[in-house]
Amino acid sequence: MSLATEFQDLRQARMSRRLYLDLVIIFGAAALLRLWLLRSDVAPTFSGLAGERRLLGFNELVLTLCFISAAFLVFAIRCIRRQRAELTLRVAAELHARQMACHDSLTGLANRRHFEDVLNAKFAAGELEGPAALYTLDLTGFRSINEVFGHAVGDEILRIMARRLNRFSDEATLIARLGSKEFSLLCPGLGNRHQAEDLAKRIIGRLEDPVLIGSTRHEVGTALGIVMLPSTNAAVGTAKSDVAAQEALRRSEIALHEARLEMKSGICFYDDEMDAALQERAALQEYLQEAIGTDGIVPHFQAVVELSTGSIVKFESLARWQHPTLGEIPAARFIALAEDCGLIGPLTEDLLRRACEEARHWPSHVKLSVNLSPVLLRDRTIGLRFLRILGESGLAPNRLELEVTERVFVRNIDSARGILDDFRAAGIHISLDDFGTGYATLSQLQNFPFDGLKIDRSFVQTMSGSNDSAAIVGAILSLGRGLGLTVTAEGIEAVDQQQALLLDGCALGQGYLFSRAVNASEARALVLAQTAEKATAQVV
Repeated sequence: MSLATEFQDLRQARMSRRLYLDLVIIFGAAALLRLWLLRSDVAPTFSGLAGERRLLGFNELVLTLCFISAAFLVFAIRCIRRQRAELTLRVAAELHARQMACHDSLTGLANRRHFEDVLNAKFAAGELEGPAALYTLDLTGFRSINEVFGHAVGDEILRIMARRLNRFSDEATLIARLGSKEFSLLCPGLGNRHQAEDLAKRIIGRLEDPVLIGSTRHEVGTALGIVMLPSTNAAVGTAKSDVAAQEALRRSEIALHEARLEMKSGICFYDDEMDAALQERAALQEYLQEAIGTDGIVPHFQAVVELSTGSIVKFESLARWQHPTLGEIPAARFIALAEDCGLIGPLTEDLLRRACEEARHWPSHVKLSVNLSPVLLRDRTIGLRFLRILGESGLAPNRLELEVTERVFVRNIDSARGILDDFRAAGIHISLDDFGTGYATLSQLQNFPFDGLKIDRSFVQTMSGSNDSAAIVGAILSLGRGLGLTVTAEGIEAVDQQQALLLDGCALGQGYLFSRAVNASEARALVLAQTAEKATAQVV
């Protein structure tokens, strides 16, 4: 039985008890009054009405009937008044429930359900055959405010934003809060994209005004997606109104997704190419989920060598995905997708397990280097899972190196530092990849537990023709020596680059000059050939 049904039953039982109580009190009072009149001998004789019969019993009967009628009248009046009050309360409760069902309790705006109902009704009535625009917006930067200052401040900002949006009620027939920080506006009468964009700029300008709460100023950006409804209505053709409304909202949210890619605030109109890209991304995500744990995605290995001797000291594991119908899918594409959709953990662990099992066949001095996504540094259990994989494969922790990019400094720095400290305590080496292209500061480089850093390929490949790049490479090498870090240069493709790096004191290098990324068997052949060459040289 639902809570509402139990409450209704309880209310009806309470009303019944009141009814019986009124009945007892009213008729009890009438009986007591009748008894008092008899005993005080003040009852009228009604002798004129009795005529010649002069029957005292008849007088008493008439008087009793009068008392009973009066009691019934009082009882009826009380019942009517109670029913009227109950009806008033019920109507008010139904209105309140309807208001709560259709509106957001925090901002007072329409909620998503009511917005969709209105949109369905307008499509069904043909009211959106004329020019109109559907806006869906998201407050960028709001999540960090909520995390730092608390939900009370976040709720107040949402109420302020709702009041600001209400100022556009003359141009929007309906304004709604769709989700935690998403809003939508239905604006008829906008005949072209220029008018829609002009209104969008005014909305963003109004919402971007700083919000002062207490003594703190908060700034919130706005990403805004727009779909022009006549084109949407034509696209869905003869579809039902609810389908047309859902399609309109879906397309506005696709445009919103593209607008979120801007740094702070952005406006984006929906077009069919966005939809195709989204469908392709969804299909790729499904393929990725199926490929993890299979031979579809496997590690390849690129050698890292001593620049002075050319000896292989480690291999960097690089993910490669060969899809049966799509062909080779670039790592940058599916790694970013895995980070976005929550598959980066299973993908990294599977690749690490395969790479560790292969590294056991290399000479003990050859290490394995694996890229670690900053997304995984938000998970405090990642260290235990990596150590379990090392234990299962039999690879010593000191033969593993984890490479992180400068994105590790963007957010959750303390958590990332703690996890990296745990890795180092277990004997795993930590290296900073693509140094010089991101967010690292000298203090962070000093305070984080790094064993080495890698010079980004963009500096190495241009150092021979650019004095600036050559100076940057030299400065990074000097910095690495000063901090006691092993420096590796990436992207070496020419002998003159190798020679220049050797002159600057760079110890390790990686690039096509030495080896491309190769599969497991080819990597094993490389180290075996190197071992045989060294053995031959010793014999000679």
